[in-house]
Amino acid sequence: MPSLSRPFPALSPAFCKRGDVIIADKAVNYSIRKGVQASRSHIRWYNHGDMAHLEKVMQAVVKEQAKAKKLTRRFIVTEGLFETLGDSIDLPKLVELKEKYKFRIILDETWSFGVLGRTGRGLTEAQNVDPQQVDMIVGSMSGPLCAG
Repeated sequence: MPSLSRPFPALSPAFCKRGDVIIADKAVNYSIRKGVQASRSHIRWYNHGDMAHLEKVMQAVVKEQAKAKKLTRRFIVTEGLFETLGDSIDLPKLVELKEKYKFRIILDETWSFGVLGRTGRGLTEAQNVDPQQVDMIVGSMSGPLCAG
């Protein structure tokens, strides 16, 4: 049974409100799924790790908002190192898409912090991405750091 003490259930509703748009990877863990649901935002899903599908979903959201002449906050939610699959995303491509379509990235580094990168700083270090390009990095001490 996944731990609900992870930061995402409390974090998501604090930053993502009703009416916002969240696009999440279909492989995110249980805690993220619950947090996204608790936010009561409009939720869209993209196929795991499929940046082409993510871009199509982002284009659709931008088009819908332009048609409705309504601008809301838009988020991409993913994990650095996926708890359920053990793989990671293409973060440089994700940052490129975020900037192109004006989204914000929420990156859960719980499982990648201490594991990925030359000094263990997570996916941003492992894939040479400036952490300041990621809007929000969240994590928990319940993962690899506890094992250490």
